[in-house]
Amino acid sequence: MGNYRQEFSMVGTAWPNCPDMTAIHSTLGVGLTAVSRISAAQVDSGTGTIQVTLANIDTAVDGRTLYLVPAEDVDGSISWTWSGSLPSAYMPSK
Repeated sequence: MGNYRQEFSMVGTAWPNCPDMTAIHSTLGVGLTAVSRISAAQVDSGTGTIQVTLANIDTAVDGRTLYLVPAEDVDGSISWTWSGSLPSAYMPSK
């Protein structure tokens, strides 16, 4: 994602337009359909936020959303933070 943004932002495209897993595969070349732990995924073209809906893990997290949110640092690098509707005990720390 960071490479996509850095390469294409020079031509006016900040983040890929990927409203579903099919678009993620065709735009970014990342095949998610074989991943049984998520039922949906998308990339917000306005913010770059990656959103996935978890599945087939545990009732405590199935159906909940997990977000990976980008922020551009002053040096142009991109840092990522986790958020979502997961209970805090299940939220990734880094």
